[in-house]
Amino acid sequence: MQYGLVAALSRRDPAGLGWIVALAGVGGTVSGIIQASVGEPTAFSSAVGIVATVITLWLLLMGVLLVRNDRLLASTDQSGDNEE
Repeated sequence: MQYGLVAALSRRDPAGLGWIVALAGVGGTVSGIIQASVGEPTAFSSAVGIVATVITLWLLLMGVLLVRNDRLLASTDQSGDNEE
């Protein structure tokens, strides 16, 4: 949830992706609290199980964006060095 908030509030990452995973984190937290208090999986906690998949896909996408931005910065730096 915290990583999502940081991504949503930063200007470097797409804010929409940050808010999606922040909400997924809240859903996972609520699901975990309900399951812990009941003692067994409920229909709600099972339905919210998709949250783990959303967070995993978000991590994959953010990793791709980090690598892509790093390559873009590296190519920009190299082309800038040739002009001097």
